[in-house]
Amino acid sequence: MSFLSYRTTPLFLAAALWAVPAEAVTTAQLVSPFFKEESRLSMSCENVKALFNDGARPLEQIFSKAAAAAMELDEDPDFRELVLHAGSAEGRWRYDVDARSVGTGVFAVELDDGFQLPFGSATFPLHLSAAPPGTTLETLAVAGSEESPVYIALLTRGGQRFIVGASDDSTLLEAMAAVPDIEPLEPKHAPAPIGFAFFLPQSQLPLLFGQRALPDKFLKAPFAFEVGISDTERSLRARLWSNASEIVAFEAAKGSADTHPGYALPPVQEKPLLVGGGPLLALLSVEKLLPSEDALDSSLRQKLLPALEKFGLTMSDLAEVLRGRITVAVAGRSSGLLGSYPGFYLHLSGANQRVCELLLGLLQKQAESRASVKTEPFAQGQWQGLRLSNNLLFSGYAASSPRGFIAAFQNSAELERTPSPADDIRNALAKPGYFAFSLDFPALRTELKKLIDRFGPPSADAERRRAAEAAVDALDAFGVFNITVTGPDGADAELFVREPQFGRLLDQKMREERRAPADGEKPAGPDAAPEQRQEEASGSGAGIRARAKRQFQQVVGSAAAESPLRVRRGRRETVMIFSTKKISPLRDGVNFCA
Repeated sequence: MSFLSYRTTPLFLAAALWAVPAEAVTTAQLVSPFFKEESRLSMSCENVKALFNDGARPLEQIFSKAAAAAMELDEDPDFRELVLHAGSAEGRWRYDVDARSVGTGVFAVELDDGFQLPFGSATFPLHLSAAPPGTTLETLAVAGSEESPVYIALLTRGGQRFIVGASDDSTLLEAMAAVPDIEPLEPKHAPAPIGFAFFLPQSQLPLLFGQRALPDKFLKAPFAFEVGISDTERSLRARLWSNASEIVAFEAAKGSADTHPGYALPPVQEKPLLVGGGPLLALLSVEKLLPSEDALDSSLRQKLLPALEKFGLTMSDLAEVLRGRITVAVAGRSSGLLGSYPGFYLHLSGANQRVCELLLGLLQKQAESRASVKTEPFAQGQWQGLRLSNNLLFSGYAASSPRGFIAAFQNSAELERTPSPADDIRNALAKPGYFAFSLDFPALRTELKKLIDRFGPPSADAERRRAAEAAVDALDAFGVFNITVTGPDGADAELFVREPQFGRLLDQKMREERRAPADGEKPAGPDAAPEQRQEEASGSGAGIRARAKRQFQQVVGSAAAESPLRVRRGRRETVMIFSTKKISPLRDGVNFCA
């Protein structure tokens, strides 16, 4: 890739001259003054080159293999050199909540001393009187579209070098060059090597929910959300943080103030009940869905009450169940006419004796209304209830005890057994949490392979069977997946990977990506269309120009014919670094290349 300069409208000079030399400034400081009180999306990376160093950690493998293949670094040595010499990176963009689209933005990438930019002969410095002495800002390129150009420059300041960019407005680069090294930074609540953040002022909250005005339970405060991504030698981690619990006011207990700010959760009191032998394949468990009956929205109470009364339940019964721990898990075995399958159960620790009796009575009535279903009473330790007594496709039971109510598609003998979770699941469940979700991929893979062998697609549909087997085989690259919530403001997710299977899976996806034709690309060689064969016969340059007219946006002004960021990389010609086409991240995803 070559960087050629294009003369754009010069950046205007500011008036004040700093009296002291520049100190070290960070990429976070360079973008922090922008869009502070506006809806915005942010991105950060502590060290870009560290992610592409061909290391063995999961994030390093993902970036050095999958991301490098997607960016076609092997086919563009200049761009690869830039990435391998890039340090911290920060970006910030306006976000239109109503249109669900990204707008004007700025970004900064720090370069180390080992990288030399291949300047064109027309590069010229811009003297910035508002910036610290010795600061230079040199135009590199204008990319993007005519409607939304991206101005890219090299900022040199106090011995540091940054590639800085701004979309729509080139004067934002001038402001970036003048950011003081003492610029305060907003605290990060989910610090990590890679981070994403979303900020929404209070005035924009109704748009987020598609309403003109918010209910009274929302406080007048902005909404903030952060995701931090990191790894260990054997897992990928994500930390999620939000201040949602601080911007909602819930009804307090009777006799006190009408509302109280924030969402004050009582401490966790229980751990998930584990039932059934063998591995714990999957689990979802939640506690304190409702801190008190009075915290339930009054309009929702009115809607739920008739349905509850139909079954003989009260609002207090529902609140008690929701205050307790609710657990859904896959463990143990269920046997039937077609063999043995993984068991499944639901446990409600907050169900009192009256609720348990009502639920058991309802289930018995349902069974009696079907001639093919027979039940019988049973007792297993502290548990007493009903179980299916005749041979069906599966076995099941429902029972109650001082520990609550349980309904399961399991053999009733499983009530006396306890599963053996994988160590990484056991460690996650050992922490008191309001919410827990776990998957044991190796155990799930074993059971899925059995099901495919038993009930897989017929031999006539070999392609579908191969696809199912390939999807199941891909699970071999992963160990355990956990999500835990230990407080109202955040959650932690962790995906454990297995080596060398994880590395092999990435290599396989890279090979598939190389073999797959690009979107809209026509087959080459004898199978090509006549007009494409004519392009190829006219030489590679002619083909590139013809494809560029069909596939890519025109860059700004006179740079359209030979954009410095438009380069030939293998099969495709791409516009590199950033495209600021107005897109909706909810519909189109992130767009880094046009």
